[in-house]
Amino acid sequence: MCFSMGEFGLNVDIPDEVFECPQIKIMEDCANDVVVLSNDIYSYNIEQAQGDTCNIIEAAMAEKGLDVQGAMDYAGELVKGRIDLYTTTKAQLPSWGPKVDADVQRYLRVCEDWMTGGFHWSLESKRYFGEQVTSVKKTLCVEILPKEAPRGQIAIPDLDRAT
Repeated sequence: MCFSMGEFGLNVDIPDEVFECPQIKIMEDCANDVVVLSNDIYSYNIEQAQGDTCNIIEAAMAEKGLDVQGAMDYAGELVKGRIDLYTTTKAQLPSWGPKVDADVQRYLRVCEDWMTGGFHWSLESKRYFGEQVTSVKKTLCVEILPKEAPRGQIAIPDLDRAT
């Protein structure tokens, strides 16, 4: 959906045959995976503190027997692998003619900007690292937050009496 909006925003009309091309599908999947996996890396600390376990870091720890750093390294390698596959695949694109090729390159720039935009936003906003964002950017180290009450399980005083 995001990528379709990119095509719309660019005011280009890329033929369906381009979107049916296996290389384009691989590249779209890679871009999506990079954003999702990176978000899991950045959001892990907040999510683990809130008891959320739907995250690649938690999954890697459970399935592969890794500690937090090992799971972070594993997820980072997955991201790197998807970026490498994207780059390799881009170099193997067929040609659809000069105009379509130019439009495809503009469309792929949307995919690339989405990936890099996610990286930049996560390290510029305070959403994941709060006031520590500048320190995290410099050191690449994050202090693990203590566990809190899981989301949706906050104690509400006198709830039992409300009937």
